[in-house]
Amino acid sequence: MKQGIGARINTTTAPETLGTALSSLVPSTETVTMAEMAVITPFGFSFEIGRFLTAWRGLGATRAQFYRNEQKPPTVAAALKAATSAGFTFDSMHGAFGEHLDPSSPDPEHRTHCLHTYAAEGELALALGGPMVVVHPSCWNPGRREMTREQIEATSAVRWPHLHDFMARLAEIGGRQGVTYLIENQPMNCPLGHDVARLAQAVREIHSPHIRMCLDTGHAHITGDVSRALHDAADGGLVWSCGGFNPDATPLWPAVATPAVANGMAVVCFGRADRGLPRLHGIKLGGSGDVTKSHRAWMREDAGSFVPSPVEYKGLIYILSDRGQVECIDPLTGRTLWSDALPRASSNFYASPMIANGILYAAREDGTVFVARIEGGYQFLSENKFEDRVIASIVPVGDRLLVRGEANLYCVAVR
Repeated sequence: MKQGIGARINTTTAPETLGTALSSLVPSTETVTMAEMAVITPFGFSFEIGRFLTAWRGLGATRAQFYRNEQKPPTVAAALKAATSAGFTFDSMHGAFGEHLDPSSPDPEHRTHCLHTYAAEGELALALGGPMVVVHPSCWNPGRREMTREQIEATSAVRWPHLHDFMARLAEIGGRQGVTYLIENQPMNCPLGHDVARLAQAVREIHSPHIRMCLDTGHAHITGDVSRALHDAADGGLVWSCGGFNPDATPLWPAVATPAVANGMAVVCFGRADRGLPRLHGIKLGGSGDVTKSHRAWMREDAGSFVPSPVEYKGLIYILSDRGQVECIDPLTGRTLWSDALPRASSNFYASPMIANGILYAAREDGTVFVARIEGGYQFLSENKFEDRVIASIVPVGDRLLVRGEANLYCVAVR
């Protein structure tokens, strides 16, 4: 691998900006395996956290979930110092919970309060370096009073729609933040969440990468077919399909660009944008069977790309056309929020764009890599010439960029 050959990416901004962008997008380049141990790190309780972490580190653990006493929370700096001193990084945090937080409450004002609370928890998780937050779907009963299964099932029946509303809105927050919220099953002292299979189904119905599930085996009061609920996506069975992208059977219209997903919508580039015949479709995720007629939310014939794939960033879709047009799309409506263009040449764009920390990186076939700020609008920053033809997408690894040219592999690092 050649280190630092060619112009350095993002030459018009401070080096630490590039480092922040890439490290925030890819916090670690380690390969995670099932054998890797992760532990809970409880801060603010009656023992010395340093000794606790040292003991776990001696057993081979290097990753931790941040968990704190809400009455005695540490500062972010103190938590990070304790973790790094013991050789740990945070991969997630347990969000606030208890009698005072009820995300499936019938009271819409209280659900909104919970959304504000967990949005703040998401920001804390980002500050700690682990962009995942565990969320309880309901409150504790007063005094942690346990309920019978019949009582919980009766109470849960009226709460599921409220939880769906909360999770759908939380998914939007997670999309904007870049945070994944993990809905955790709960014991019998809570009015909802004991049925793991039903909770997994509710999570899947949100159709968002920012809402996932945390299975707590310690208080998993399991009903239903849990294996089926948790592994439907792995059995190869068809859930739903959507067609109608080439209704006139126009020849030589292969699907090249990969769809992008944001806010429960799949944005699909089709047609031949490279020949002035773009097609752009918005498909609502979910349903069953053939959803061609029911789930196509919108279609455009004036935007799209043939080869570069669109990319999602904070709930919006960014499209780089084959000739360098950049558009920011609202995935729910298909409306263009803004549009601009990278400098043109005879060469096309074949590599898909990459976005980190609000900055777009796009490689043109002639080996020119462009950098533009795209969050909140378009601002061109720089162009950087490499020695090779480039048709592969740029890959972030930690705080570095890998650019694969026709003859060389470049590693671009912050000095």
